[in-house]
Amino acid sequence: ITEGERDVDNIRSLGYTSTCNPMGAGKWRPEFSKYLKGRDVIIIPDNDVPGHNHAIDIAKKLDGIAKSVKILEIPGAKDFSDWLNKTNGTKSGFIQILPSAVKPKDYRSQAELKTQKGKEVIQETWEKPICFLEKIALPNFPSSCLPEALRGYVEAVAACRQVPVDLPALLALSIA
Repeated sequence: ITEGERDVDNIRSLGYTSTCNPMGAGKWRPEFSKYLKGRDVIIIPDNDVPGHNHAIDIAKKLDGIAKSVKILEIPGAKDFSDWLNKTNGTKSGFIQILPSAVKPKDYRSQAELKTQKGKEVIQETWEKPICFLEKIALPNFPSSCLPEALRGYVEAVAACRQVPVDLPALLALSIA
């Protein structure tokens, strides 16, 4: 199981059965798991936080359904297709990295160790946004600089729509 269709196609080109779910990471639905009942499954995630989380999520959803589940982290590449392009990958090259696939419980600890040791710095959450309105007091738009006819229109629209004068003023100026 990969994260994307391109990876599926590339794995199939090597003669293996492969699949993914629609819409990428985090979108594996429980009803997909029944098609893998009794199968040996290797999950090949993208090498980023959503990919790692996606692999763990799929592994949990396949627990007790698939015969076995392992996760294969592709070395030195963003995803399987990237690895294939960088290494001029072949079926024999893929066979060589297959033994590095690990059980999901071991994979989690590998991902945590990488982050802790600083080998792979991945920001898992967005920083708190900076609210500029709290720091800077903006002056009111000088509607007096507009021609009289336009000024009256802008002030009427602002009052009617209950918005600051600068919104209709900038819109009016953009068409003028």
